[in-house]
Amino acid sequence: MTPRFTIVSAPLEGRVGEGIAHAAQEVMAMGARLKQNVNETMHDEDRRARAVETVSKIAMPTGLPFVLLCLFVAVYAFRELLVRIETKRIIRQHALSSVPVESREHRD
Repeated sequence: MTPRFTIVSAPLEGRVGEGIAHAAQEVMAMGARLKQNVNETMHDEDRRARAVETVSKIAMPTGLPFVLLCLFVAVYAFRELLVRIETKRIIRQHALSSVPVESREHRD
């Protein structure tokens, strides 16, 4: 016995188009929410005052936050130094191994 109704899927282009349109709509909504959150954060005087207070506490040379900040700066500087040394070593090694070969004429 043959079925009375046959389910036909939508054309591929239509489904892809609907998916892209839905994704674009979601991205636009997320962008609007992000903009609203940033604007609320930037114009909140209480948060700005707390941020200034926190940065001033970190900058004072007493306590654990200052020590951690100094440690971070030292580790970051040491890492940069190691990267530069290794880069120079690799370039030097590459320059030594890539000695130009004299051009030879072939007899054809």
